[in-house]
Amino acid sequence: MHVRVYLRASTEDQDALRAKEQLEQFAEEQGLKIAATYVERQSGASLKRPELFRL
Repeated sequence: MHVRVYLRASTEDQDALRAKEQLEQFAEEQGLKIAATYVERQSGASLKRPELFRL
């Protein structure tokens, strides 16, 4: 099964890619293939999240 990964950080001090390796490992353990990864740094309160809408 293919899945898509969405990683988001809220502030400049946070790193959205911090969890990427763990998610890739989890997907592999579950027999999942990552079809695409979407990464952005936007507030969760804002609807200006182009990567989320692209997903």
